Amino acid sequence: FAPHTSTPRASRPPNRGDSTRERLIVMSDRRVYVGKLPLALERDDAVVEALSLCGDVETWTRARDPRTDAPKRFGFATFRDVRGAVTCARALDGLEVGGGGRAVCHPNAATRAAAETRAKTLGEADLEAEAKGVTEARRGMGRVFRRASSDGSESEEGEIEEREAGEGEG
Repeated sequence: FAPHTSTPRASRPPNRGDSTRERLIVMSDRRVYVGKLPLALERDDAVVEALSLCGDVETWTRARDPRTDAPKRFGFATFRDVRGAVTCARALDGLEVGGGGRAVCHPNAATRAAAETRAKTLGEADLEAEAKGVTEARRGMGRVFRRASSDGSESEEGEIEEREAGEGEG
């Protein structure tokens, strides 16, 4: 019977038993879940166009029905940097996207952790600039989703909402 020897942790392959912190390192800190997209929004190029208003989109993967290959109402986006992922989560979550529905956009645990770390390093002016960027992205995303979900024309209601939102800013 030989004595049990342990392989040093650094040379062992990662396994499901590793701590959450160790798994976060492997998980992308630039990825978000995008859900509750309108059924009428089948064009992935329109989704990417909207998401690109938040930052450079590296990948967009929409879930598909395995039997029919029809697009589902959700997918995952990976941005070039954490800022894009965080802007997307703030701009898209709760945004009316057509048909009376509201989109959801949730960052994964790694993205949330990276966003918290990043926010601690930003000054007040940077935080204000980011808030303005989120507002602009939210408006633009709303326009893209409305246009893509309809016959190509923006609704009068959307134009009114945009004017009202602009009046509150100064």
